[in-house]
Amino acid sequence: MTIISDNDISELRGWLCAKGKTFQHTKFPFESDPSRDLLVSNTDDNSTKTLSEECLKMDVAPTQSLAVYKTMKEFILCLESVLPEPYRSAKAYFCPFGSSVTNFWTDKSDLDVCLVADSVGLEGVSILEELEREVEKHWSKFEAAGLESCSLIRNATVPVLKFHGKKNKPFLDVSVNNKAAIANSHLVALFGLLDARVPILGRLIKRWAQLRGINDRSEGTISSYSLLLLVFWFLQNRKPCILPTYDTISKEAASKFASSCEDICCTDHGFKVPFVVNIDFILKHLWTNRMKNEESVGKLLYEFFMFFGDESNIQSGLKLNLRDGSKSQTTRDDGLAVVCPTTERILSTHKGAAVLEQVSAEFRRARSILQQTKSLRDLYGV
Repeated sequence: MTIISDNDISELRGWLCAKGKTFQHTKFPFESDPSRDLLVSNTDDNSTKTLSEECLKMDVAPTQSLAVYKTMKEFILCLESVLPEPYRSAKAYFCPFGSSVTNFWTDKSDLDVCLVADSVGLEGVSILEELEREVEKHWSKFEAAGLESCSLIRNATVPVLKFHGKKNKPFLDVSVNNKAAIANSHLVALFGLLDARVPILGRLIKRWAQLRGINDRSEGTISSYSLLLLVFWFLQNRKPCILPTYDTISKEAASKFASSCEDICCTDHGFKVPFVVNIDFILKHLWTNRMKNEESVGKLLYEFFMFFGDESNIQSGLKLNLRDGSKSQTTRDDGLAVVCPTTERILSTHKGAAVLEQVSAEFRRARSILQQTKSLRDLYGV
């Protein structure tokens, strides 16, 4: 029997984060943060305390196992091995992003990879077509790694080369020059590092949406990124707040305290973003009014669904803005929308009236169940 050590997982995490030019998740700054003591709070009533304990037991972070990391690494190495020479000469590279490098992974997550090829001078679809041809020439490598098929999705908002694993399960999406998504991943990772409760709550709510069938952007339901933005906005609006607003940590805010923001707005591996990633700088200069919030994970989960399960919030036309933590009314047809803080694009949580009703129904169901039983298993429906 092979014993898997934490060092094995840490080494592969570090490799993946280095490829993604993001934070190294080998150790988390919040390991000594007092908020860890609040995951289960002694001040909660018994039902909320039980819910917190159930949340920690069912948190799915451990499912990103050594095997998952090894598989991710193997696929990325396969992609690198078939990259045409002109791309190598142009210093193009594959950059993982999304839940695999942000610590918001669940057992239903797939791997997102961006081919950064700025200087090649071709459109994304043309690059993906060329990559698809190279993959087909060397398909035996990918087949040996456990893939069964790949297909080019040209008409998506962001075209991708989609790889499927066993039983046609989506496993890997490759996009081109999708730098906005990479920057967004850095923001998600940063928010997850500011408080121990954030990644746990995010993973639990993502898991709920996946099990309830409303976490598939291709089907018109909520993307994982939009769902996490809902979580972050909610945490920005707790009293006291658990996360800062985006404006608080923006490059513009930092420029008042630093003559140059290049270092503090640059990740461990050299990727530049429009916000501060240096946590010490954030706490010392930007988020100086931070106060201790003593709400447990169970309490936060409960209150999240009390707010978003309120029909007047999700169906009346509500727009949430993480830049300043505000909310505003829009038209009813818009349903619930959230503003991407890095691009200021408005992201809808649904596509079409029927999907809006499907998403709304699941939030209402969650609110009703938690009001009755405060059971995570009942919430998940498993």
